[in-house]
Amino acid sequence: MFDNSTLQKCHLEASNGLMPRSSRSFLLSFHISSPVDRSDADFVDIIHSSNRTLGFGIEDPIGDIDFYPNGGESQPKCQMDEDKSESKKDVTAILKSKACNHKAAIFYFLHSIDMNQCIFLATKCDSYSDFQEGLCSNDSYLKEQMGLPAVPVPELAPKSKFYLRTSASPPYCLQDDADLQ
Repeated sequence: MFDNSTLQKCHLEASNGLMPRSSRSFLLSFHISSPVDRSDADFVDIIHSSNRTLGFGIEDPIGDIDFYPNGGESQPKCQMDEDKSESKKDVTAILKSKACNHKAAIFYFLHSIDMNQCIFLATKCDSYSDFQEGLCSNDSYLKEQMGLPAVPVPELAPKSKFYLRTSASPPYCLQDDADLQ
């Protein structure tokens, strides 16, 4: 496992942060002394897929660009685990769903590698609810690809939030997101 103390020994042009862990994730048995941040490379993009209550990830933007598929919360590919739970007291099903949401960032990143198959196009917006309602500010026309194709946007303020929707099955991207806003 790499953390930013290891990364300080070399220079990276880009770093992709997948499912950064929150310090409040008391259920995880390992410790990361220093989570990824903007100083780790010339360009750092983050995919947040599990930042709700008891989620394993973090909500706050920490990269140059932070992507929040489905608002960074409940991922469609993980709904099946949630739906299988007969009650909210089914701890095993709840933990399975949280782990699935957390790992979804990896699946999205892997599917972003083959751009002929899938393009995860995200829109800059203040919040996921604004994105869903088409209420993004003047920057709403600013779009960026999530995952491997993400590139720096020179005029963009650090820690900018980008939102997109995903599907429940591979390749997970929704091509109609380009036409949403």
